[in-house]
Amino acid sequence: MRAALTQAYAGATANDGGPIDMPFGCVVVDDAGKIVSAAHSLEVTNRCPLHHAEMLAIEIACTAVGRVDLSGYTLYTTHESCAMCANGALHASLTRIVYGSARADLPEHFRPKQNALDWLVRTSSQQPEVIGGVMREECIALLVAHFENAKAELARVCSLPPALSKEEHELLLPDR
Repeated sequence: MRAALTQAYAGATANDGGPIDMPFGCVVVDDAGKIVSAAHSLEVTNRCPLHHAEMLAIEIACTAVGRVDLSGYTLYTTHESCAMCANGALHASLTRIVYGSARADLPEHFRPKQNALDWLVRTSSQQPEVIGGVMREECIALLVAHFENAKAELARVCSLPPALSKEEHELLLPDR
């Protein structure tokens, strides 16, 4: 889980002044404990809603091992998987899914209404072992820091003077 946290931190701090991706990180580990892939969320940076940490890590792992079946592998993710990522993990036949923070740890307006991971595992023919709460406090701390930084950045941007004066802005408007 520490490697997944490292990925999450790297993603959260690598925004180069642009939009900030959610601080989620993920690694896929073989049965000997060797990391075969590592990724962090890039959906904002890459402008692609599919580029969640888990989806990227699963794709990299499949490429690294040369097959789509990741039986015997464990996915470590800093946050409980969404429906898309949980489905990806099930389709890849991962043996184990380990997560840090849970959906209940997110601010209410970011919280999914249903626990997708539990529901998908219960209703799927795939039955990976699911372990939650691993390094939970560290994962929550990263989320809290992310949301505090995002609020501070929003306050900074909102307090900037307008780029144009009202008169300059009106000059750019089409005649009515």
